[in-house]
Amino acid sequence: MDQDLSVVIVAHIRDQAGLEKLLRAMSSIAGNTHLLTVIDNASREPWALRIREGIEERGGRYVRREVNNLRAARDQALRLSKSELLAFVDADIELPRDWLQILREFLRDPRNDACWGVASALSAPRDSKFDRAMLLAMSTPLAHLGTSQVAQIRQEKAVSHLATAAVLFRRHRVLEVGGFSDKFSRVGEDLELSYRLMGASDTNLRRLILLPQPVVTHHQDQSLSAWSARVFRYGWSQSEVARVHRRHIFSRKLLPFLIGAVGLVSLGAAFAGYPMLLAILIVQYTTLVFGIVVGGALVAGSLAAAPWRSSS
Repeated sequence: MDQDLSVVIVAHIRDQAGLEKLLRAMSSIAGNTHLLTVIDNASREPWALRIREGIEERGGRYVRREVNNLRAARDQALRLSKSELLAFVDADIELPRDWLQILREFLRDPRNDACWGVASALSAPRDSKFDRAMLLAMSTPLAHLGTSQVAQIRQEKAVSHLATAAVLFRRHRVLEVGGFSDKFSRVGEDLELSYRLMGASDTNLRRLILLPQPVVTHHQDQSLSAWSARVFRYGWSQSEVARVHRRHIFSRKLLPFLIGAVGLVSLGAAFAGYPMLLAILIVQYTTLVFGIVVGGALVAGSLAAAPWRSSS
């Protein structure tokens, strides 16, 4: 087994649908040239037993945690691993068969020595009308701002944030900046880490790279209400991360959000023939701005521990 690369899935499974997503994610990580570890982040019984059976069948490593803390689970995996390269993959991700190989070869290329992390574009599945509308929403110019998804790109791009939904890091670089911050237990931990990685050198050039291919499928929210709750948490995390990295958040993020919210009227007119898409766009940007505003107000006061914060 080649020990230069490890893959970690952090899973908090609460129902059969979540278990099926996790098993699909594990199955999409093909081959035996790397170590697969599943961090069971306080999943409910009997799902924990099913997770353990699934990972042991694939020759992987199972680690059980009794407290649901996404940041701590990722950091534990970071420190358990001994490999040069470390991939984080969420339990609701389905990877193309060549994803690991392509990203590993990218980081091994001497021309990319300055790159500390690489990911490829995320996409919604096409299984339902909601999925297809989400896919169209992700293709709009505003789609990548503050959501778990990214804008659909056509060429390699240097970015300021890589989502840990599916990403490959140089492990020692993440350790050099202190790993995942203990101030972000369940949301925003990848955004805050990205900004520290970007600020760990005199230059911000090509530290984090997003590739257009291979496209990763993200089997996440299947309803407008679930998507709204998720986007609210992303907005909230913007405010929390702003305490430490204000210049990144407010100069590059908040203003485009507000402009995008104002522009919803024109977007609505353009997409009036597709009501599901219009609903997603409205929810996506109004909820996001609301999360930023409310989160900012509470973070600034004594109510930073918000009741809305939950696992991503």
